[in-house]
Amino acid sequence: MIIIAVNGGSASGKTTLADHLEEWFNSNYGLGFCRVLSEDRYYHPQDHLTIEEREKLNFDHPESFEHQLLADHLTQLKAGNSIHIPEYCYKTHTRLKSQNALDEIPVLIVEGIHVLTNPLLLPSFDLKVFVKTPLDVCLARRIQRDVKERARTVDSVIEQYMGTVRPMYEAFIKANKDKADLVIDGHQSMEKMLADVLQSQFFIELSAHWNS
Repeated sequence: MIIIAVNGGSASGKTTLADHLEEWFNSNYGLGFCRVLSEDRYYHPQDHLTIEEREKLNFDHPESFEHQLLADHLTQLKAGNSIHIPEYCYKTHTRLKSQNALDEIPVLIVEGIHVLTNPLLLPSFDLKVFVKTPLDVCLARRIQRDVKERARTVDSVIEQYMGTVRPMYEAFIKANKDKADLVIDGHQSMEKMLADVLQSQFFIELSAHWNS
């Protein structure tokens, strides 16, 4: 089993890149060959807090994720075992009781803002990709997304970005590019980003192995 990590700041393009990689694998090797697992599913449950208290949490800090559970799940998958993935509700800011089963598959893509931050996760990754995007571009994308898809105001998006998102990027995420095997420019077209990954030495050797 191959596990690929796709890391980067909020609105850097990492999730879209992961989705395009999943589509490429499944188109070339068959449906179900690859799946994307979002780090967001592993936010800690916050049932012990009120909604008001949950809304004040810093969801961009590494400790907001249950990385030990994610690390255990990746180890289980590598060993050929199935796992049960948590479900997370963005509206209530906590986990749902339902879970999704995931069996071992040829390729798993794990994407998120801190998948390269915690050393617990690094041994499970066969390829570590970092999407490097200018912060002004990330902010513009986040405003566009949150206003359109999450009914946020521009002021609230900017306040959160400057209050927690950007500081956490500077403190924890930015340095992850030095841990990556491949750094992708997130300020280019998605077609070019995908091509940069697929033309890397890792993918050339991987494709040669599967096609032999």
